[in-house]
Amino acid sequence: MCRETALKYAYYADTGQRDRFGALFTKNGTLVTTAGTRKPAEEDPDLPRPARTTRHVATNHIVYDEGGQPSGTSYFIFYFSPSAQEEALPIAGQPAAVGVYHDKYAIETGECKFTERADLNVIDFDHLALGLPYATCDLPAGGQRFLQPAHGYVATVVHGEVVRENDEDTGVRPGRLIRGRR
Repeated sequence: MCRETALKYAYYADTGQRDRFGALFTKNGTLVTTAGTRKPAEEDPDLPRPARTTRHVATNHIVYDEGGQPSGTSYFIFYFSPSAQEEALPIAGQPAAVGVYHDKYAIETGECKFTERADLNVIDFDHLALGLPYATCDLPAGGQRFLQPAHGYVATVVHGEVVRENDEDTGVRPGRLIRGRR
């Protein structure tokens, strides 16, 4: 049921069905993107909107139970077209962004709805490149690790916070450490 919600998200966004798009979210459900946080269920679907310039390809929808609350992930590729169209755009050209959404859901009146949809990477594929690796000793007790700078990352959003912007680490760490078996 929640997997279907993730699939409808891309379809309704790409076809401009704003009323149905908003209905995928709970009343206070949030959508976090690099443009900010918004509540789609509260938006007026009748307000004028520019013609479509984007197309989503979503895949690998995984839904799991996290302490009684449905959660999930969806991987996506986001295409952009410089020419606006009223109908859904064809999938063509270089992707504008790739990433993974981390979703939280609630079941309302038998329907699975987003309470939160967040996290993404926006990549400038024309400038995507790796720098030379180097060693640094910044781990606890002087432990060493190798780092390799990457270029072409416009933004990385984790749990609604920008952790990387224009190839620079922002220092924000909203994630959590997950340890393996010991």
